Amino acid sequence: MRAHMEPVAWWRSLYLRIGVSFVLLAIGIALLQGFIVSIKAQRDARDPRRAPHAVSMDVARACAAELERADTCDLRRIRAERHPDWALMDVVMCDGTIVSASPTPLPEAVVAHARQMLPPTPREERLTTGTNTAFLTAPIQVEGQLRGLVVLRFPPRTLFGELARLVSPSGLLLLVTGTALASWIIFTPARRKLSVLASTAERMREGDLQARAPAEGGDEIAVVARAFNRMGDELAERDRALKTADRLRRQMLADVSHELKTPLTAMLGFIETVQMPEIAADADRRARYFGTLARETRRLDRIVADLLDVARLENGVADFEMGVFATDKLFQHVAHRHEPIAAEHGVAIDVKVDEAADQICGDPHRLEQAVDNLVANALRHAPDGGRVTMTASRDGDAVALSVADTGHGIDPEHLPHVFDRFYKADPSRAATREGSGLGLSIVRAIVERHGGTVTVASQPGQTTFTIRLPQGEE
Repeated sequence: MRAHMEPVAWWRSLYLRIGVSFVLLAIGIALLQGFIVSIKAQRDARDPRRAPHAVSMDVARACAAELERADTCDLRRIRAERHPDWALMDVVMCDGTIVSASPTPLPEAVVAHARQMLPPTPREERLTTGTNTAFLTAPIQVEGQLRGLVVLRFPPRTLFGELARLVSPSGLLLLVTGTALASWIIFTPARRKLSVLASTAERMREGDLQARAPAEGGDEIAVVARAFNRMGDELAERDRALKTADRLRRQMLADVSHELKTPLTAMLGFIETVQMPEIAADADRRARYFGTLARETRRLDRIVADLLDVARLENGVADFEMGVFATDKLFQHVAHRHEPIAAEHGVAIDVKVDEAADQICGDPHRLEQAVDNLVANALRHAPDGGRVTMTASRDGDAVALSVADTGHGIDPEHLPHVFDRFYKADPSRAATREGSGLGLSIVRAIVERHGGTVTVASQPGQTTFTIRLPQGEE
């Protein structure tokens, strides 16, 4: 099933913060730039000398003064000393000479226009010529005579030119600085979080399944970090489960090997003894040996059968036929089956079935197998002359099937392990009579397949195993 991403509150979204920050930055820079341009315009308006007409007249007076002294004028020097910010400045003399302080030559149309305004062109012949260049002129007069015209050209208006005119160096510096500062403020925390997340992922790749990324905050990076941490928790849990399963597999392999080795060793020893020539004529001894071989063979067969049964039950491949059956009948079957061995050791088997628990739902054959294993276990630990009691009672929505014996009990530290395969650390479970060591494991597997539980309670003189099976509403 597809996993859904943890939702992010819109006011915590990293994308929203980035977008809003840049919009505010653009607005702020536009306002500051407009403020700078406004101040510059007001400054120019307050200083009449910076107006184009004032500039042209000032240059004309300076040229007239130089022409009066030396009959020549150094326009480049005048421009550099008086008006360095005006790039396009030229002078057209009456004799046709052009003095230029501009990086580009004066257009012919402008030259023709200026010459029409100068003598010796008669006034009646002066015509206005069209030009695409914006300019203005100022007369250069020396001792009352017109000697030439100062021509101030305006640079052509282009998109980039207008932008360069509006974006002053200070505004450009402000734009670059503001953008860099905003980028640092916005992206530094995100970069730091992503760096830590990448480092944590690298640690996990190297095998550190306990590595976790900081997940504070509510933005998208924090959401990814929390998802990464959940993945780490699941990986760590699966790793622990795999290690536990591997440990149990190894332990089971060792236990199975040990349990199979015991009867196999005994069988091999007796077979080798029977094959010895010196005892070939001893019929009684041979009979005892063959009897022992038969018992060990049956024990080996029982261990293998129980192992297969446990595997089928725990893997869910065993067939269960559910139905309603009589509890008393099940108990009587089990009691009759164990009656010979109980009589041999003087152990009494009692059956107690409450009326409310007389009919239960489950697989009668599998539940009989579970109760049979519990009774067999009780008989192995009940002392001679003791008692084994099977009880069925109602417990809310469940039925409780109990098997109790009057043995010496199980020590508390061993109670959590009694259902483990081949568990024999508790001396009270040491086999005093035949058993495979898998009976209680089979009981637990059968009960869990029914959706129930099996528990054990023990004290000196009494041990009780209780199976609880859910029955639902009647």
